[in-house]
Amino acid sequence: MASTHPSPERSAERPAPRSPSPAMPLRGWPGVSREHSRSVRVVSTAGVDAGAERTWNYLDNLGELERRGLTPAGTVLCVHGNPTWSYLWRRVVAAGADAGDRPWRVVAVDQLEMGFSERTGLQRGLADRIADLGDFTAAIGLDDAAGEHGVVTLAHDWGGLVSQGWGAAHPALHAGRILTNTALFQPEGAEVPGALKLALAPAVHGPGTRGTTAFLDVTLGLHRRPWDPEVKAAYRSPYLTAERRDGIRGFVADIPAVAEHPSHPDMVRIAAAVAADGLPGLVLWGPHDPVFQQRYFDDLLERMPAATVHRFEKAGHLVAEDEDIAAPIFAWLSERFTGARDVVAEHAARREADEAEAPLSLGDRPMLAELEERAEEDVPAVVDMGRPGRDGVSPVARSLTWRELAAEVERTAAVLHETGVERGTRVALMVPPGSRLTTLIYACLKLGAVIVVADTGLGLKGLTRALRGASPAFLIGVPRALLAARALRWP
Repeated sequence: MASTHPSPERSAERPAPRSPSPAMPLRGWPGVSREHSRSVRVVSTAGVDAGAERTWNYLDNLGELERRGLTPAGTVLCVHGNPTWSYLWRRVVAAGADAGDRPWRVVAVDQLEMGFSERTGLQRGLADRIADLGDFTAAIGLDDAAGEHGVVTLAHDWGGLVSQGWGAAHPALHAGRILTNTALFQPEGAEVPGALKLALAPAVHGPGTRGTTAFLDVTLGLHRRPWDPEVKAAYRSPYLTAERRDGIRGFVADIPAVAEHPSHPDMVRIAAAVAADGLPGLVLWGPHDPVFQQRYFDDLLERMPAATVHRFEKAGHLVAEDEDIAAPIFAWLSERFTGARDVVAEHAARREADEAEAPLSLGDRPMLAELEERAEEDVPAVVDMGRPGRDGVSPVARSLTWRELAAEVERTAAVLHETGVERGTRVALMVPPGSRLTTLIYACLKLGAVIVVADTGLGLKGLTRALRGASPAFLIGVPRALLAARALRWP
């Protein structure tokens, strides 16, 4: 079924940027500098209310950067979900100006109908929200002044789809993505998580999301650490009346749980774009989340096989509240963007020095190169020293020649490919060192698979955490490993 809303690419020409007001006329937000609280009037191009002028609330550290004479390396655009607001990102906003030698501008929006942004009384679909965000970034001048490294989106919950829809509409500006507990795709026929299914039920939907604070209460109840009463009150402060909570109702109504939903085609398009664009990604995940469960985490990694993953083992749905996510965010940004040139230059200098000292060095070679070059040789390539023989002393050895190893690798790669292993597939190997492990490693490399090696010294609990964090698509192991995998429900 086609979307009832226009896609952002077909939106009308945006108006000239407006100047933001100095600060929001609000107070009582612990952890937020008044200098960061801002508002701006934006003319909408969304299909639901094109031409209307709307007020947006947002947090922005640009004023602080300018006051301190700092030039941002780029911009982090933070998009919340339901029923949070920009307050979710207050620590990231505060940390942006102090992020090493190259600070980042951090902008955290309140989506329309949410937080302290305007209540329009309209049902906004996914395409509307993507257009809204594009209108906002244009209005604050971000489209023309994002910084040297462009815009990195940071999102949570249903902000994931909105932010990545914005990214798909701004490919020249979108430089990377950071995702906390969220989902980019709901498979057709798969049930939505129980909490959302209940909230969608006709008898519960209105009363549970708008008429009462039930949906808000349940979300805040997912925090795994004791709440600071003032912080909890700040989260509630935009949603004190039924009218102020109408956006919570509207967000739940826009969940594309079935193919017939108006936002479903946009969800499919956005999820496909994320899988295709190859942008650098960071996934910060709280595994104790009854809403965005392991299958959504697995889907993210399938779409972003090269993403850096940081699982906070004690965190849940509100991972930004459960843990300090600012530190890994700015460490990753530094490594991936602002520090990349220095790292490359340093590596090149070290390599030149090494080659100068050892001119006969063959340099770096792909692991498969020697196997391919020696595939016709009948000299031993791998020798396994097995258990003692009948005399109780001499070990029984098993060896493979280069020719035999090459044939085994070819056969194993064919079987793995037939099973579903391909480039980017994560494969966990739990096989003792020896010819079998060597064959499997070469076969995975031949297919371009990502090898996940879990150290048995971690113990069962440690292995479980490691494998759930890596989320491999396949596990190849000795019988004991497979038995443990089934018993402990390893992915």
